[in-house]
Amino acid sequence: MAARRAASRRVRAPFAALAALWLVAAVISLVQLNFVGPGISPPRRLARGFRSMRLVQQRAEPEIEHVPVSGKSLDLVVGKYYNAVVKKFVPNGVQLDLGVEKPGYLHVSRMKPKGEFVSDPSEVLTLKDVIPVRVWKIKGREVEVRVLQVMMPGAAQAEFQKRPLWDYKAGEELEGTVTGLRKRAAFVDVGAMVDAYFPEENWGDLEGKLELGQKLKFRIEKVMGSRIILEEA
Repeated sequence: MAARRAASRRVRAPFAALAALWLVAAVISLVQLNFVGPGISPPRRLARGFRSMRLVQQRAEPEIEHVPVSGKSLDLVVGKYYNAVVKKFVPNGVQLDLGVEKPGYLHVSRMKPKGEFVSDPSEVLTLKDVIPVRVWKIKGREVEVRVLQVMMPGAAQAEFQKRPLWDYKAGEELEGTVTGLRKRAAFVDVGAMVDAYFPEENWGDLEGKLELGQKLKFRIEKVMGSRIILEEA
């Protein structure tokens, strides 16, 4: 009887060893797929299918806003998330379709987790990928966006740490510092994510007296998705 048990154990031993090796390999594969980070890269054949994971991976899903019914970029809300479709690769980044009249733009430097470097946008994105992006600046020809998810857990983007635009209300009085002067408008830092807009028609008694660095009191005339418009207090 003892001899039979010993023979049975000798037969089962190779299978047990193979099962253990298979389990270890499976665990390593899962770690590579789910915890991609500096110094850990999945096999190339798997990387292609999961290369967009780094851009959308985060602890909690952001609240995605609907595209403005107007279809106008000025109605996008700075600091809010929107879904964007990768439209084409451009120098130093990608052009995105945000569902408004202006294309979105994501710079290649914003596609990397902290501590990593991406030289080519196609390393982490493919055409028609859908990614959640955060509106940062609405410029003359494009909407500059950020992808907060690429940051390491706990890290934050300084530009989004200021007071969000949707927290400001018409009629609110506040103090601001003049940061820019144009022929028909001034730009004022009121502690928001973007500088407030002080149009010439609202200057009143301040006409000809505005200077860079000047601290003044203002009243909010109205708040748009991407802009706070000021009037003299």
